[in-house]
Amino acid sequence: WDGVDGRAAVFPRGPKHGLQEETLRDLVGDGTITGRLLHVVSALDLRVWSPQLMFFFPESDPRFDLGQAYFTIDQGYRWLRDKLGVGLDHPISVRLHVGENGVSNAAFYHQNTIYLGTGDGETYKDMIRDPSILTHESVHALIDAYVGLPSEGEGGGFNEGFADLFTALILENPRMGEASYQKGPYRRTLENNLKAYRDFVPGVYQNGSIVGATFWDMKKDFGTEL
Repeated sequence: WDGVDGRAAVFPRGPKHGLQEETLRDLVGDGTITGRLLHVVSALDLRVWSPQLMFFFPESDPRFDLGQAYFTIDQGYRWLRDKLGVGLDHPISVRLHVGENGVSNAAFYHQNTIYLGTGDGETYKDMIRDPSILTHESVHALIDAYVGLPSEGEGGGFNEGFADLFTALILENPRMGEASYQKGPYRRTLENNLKAYRDFVPGVYQNGSIVGATFWDMKKDFGTEL
């Protein structure tokens, strides 16, 4: 079949906010967690297959992460399509459990593939179950498709800033890494007072936060729709 729906247990807003049964939309129907735009696999070579497209695994089972990743990323892409009329015209692969035994702090997009580890338990934990990390990396794929911004320098700052901004708009939450970052309540937030030139630093994340925060302030004045 093509364009059929499955079901999975996921954390819609992250592990802190509870488990729910949700729909995995537009699967290709071959028993895997593969959709028209998203193909989710594990670097651990886990077998995840259900002819009924029902993906219910215990939270302790790493197979749980595949349904979580598909649901969260698909929700973000649907928001972008419905609100802005933008979307991908080619599929994206999502490779989970990157690193030794799946453990790493890897979270990046490169050449139509999103790579994610589970977190090392010290800096990050359950990264794959953090909606902000999943959504942020998936927005990079859209930015790449439309404007091809680089990953470093000034362009890299804009790249990260826009990825944070659209993640915040989709999730209605300006805090990145809130569900997985272990060394504070969140990794960074668009509710900040950083200013261009005064607060520029080497790297792209803080400089990107200046970009994202500027638009987030505008959103508060003008509303999300505008």
